Amino acid sequence: MSSIKNKLKIPIETSSKPIKVEIWLPLNQLKKESSSESNKDPNKPSLERTISGKRAHATIECNYLSPIQVDISLPDLYPSENKPIFTITCDWLSRSQITDLSLKLNQIWEENQSMPILFTWFEWVKSNLVEYLNLFDSPNTINLTPMSEDDDSAHNDMRSAEEIIVDLMRHNFIEEIKEFRNTPQNCMICFDEKMGGEFIRLNGCKHHFCLACMSDMCRMHVKEGTIQLLKCPNTECKEFVPIDVMSQVLTDEEFDRWERLLFQRTLDTMEDVIYCPKCTNPIIVDQSDSHAYCMICNLDYCKLCKDMWHSVIQFHLFET
Repeated sequence: MSSIKNKLKIPIETSSKPIKVEIWLPLNQLKKESSSESNKDPNKPSLERTISGKRAHATIECNYLSPIQVDISLPDLYPSENKPIFTITCDWLSRSQITDLSLKLNQIWEENQSMPILFTWFEWVKSNLVEYLNLFDSPNTINLTPMSEDDDSAHNDMRSAEEIIVDLMRHNFIEEIKEFRNTPQNCMICFDEKMGGEFIRLNGCKHHFCLACMSDMCRMHVKEGTIQLLKCPNTECKEFVPIDVMSQVLTDEEFDRWERLLFQRTLDTMEDVIYCPKCTNPIIVDQSDSHAYCMICNLDYCKLCKDMWHSVIQFHLFET
């Protein structure tokens, strides 16, 4: 008996954007290091232990939920006699919620026997899943409990709780970028309207400016050496322009100059770095000692008077 295999990835529609997603997870599904590391890394979700001490809680804000995957096998004599065989996969739904969804899809098949059903399933899940599973706790807040302590799905081979949350965040980020690029945007510098694909969008503050304006600004500051002013052009924002944007808008020569200026500026802020008076090579010195040695030109000198090395006692004698 042969069958045709299909894989549906169904996007989920919500009634409002953005939505706040409250995620509740059993502590036994968290990595041991998560409680200490998640708060240090801004790219990881912040997980907090609940008052009961039995669960962890995370809150994220997003516009998109990651899609539900339905693996389908179409048997011979489908749809006239046999129904599709399917398996539902979704990290952010619990085992019981997936079971309820499976029963609903079977019910839809029973109501439409002998009719092609895949498109009907796709549209129903896309438009009705959130309401059917009663996921909304309030008009713009969704509660998710993808795992429970005694759930069969919570085995060691399951992905960790952190991975599930990070995947939700990653999918939302990708979909937001797609939406941004495919819709007209207004530049906050020249006020021209262009498609989002012609814009630079700063990921941290999410302010956006057309590629031409950002290129002109970045090149000007690199040319003039004022790289400390390479910040978001929004006057109320202090976010620095990230390296991926600099590599996008600068030529190779300009990017090399920016890196050199950035390195120089970093060295200038380090109290234990001085420059060799002979070859100008940066030297790391002990701040409690007046001795300095350059490994490039082999100059052994006193960092106080810039002369050949001598003891501190000799320096004070020279001073007097």
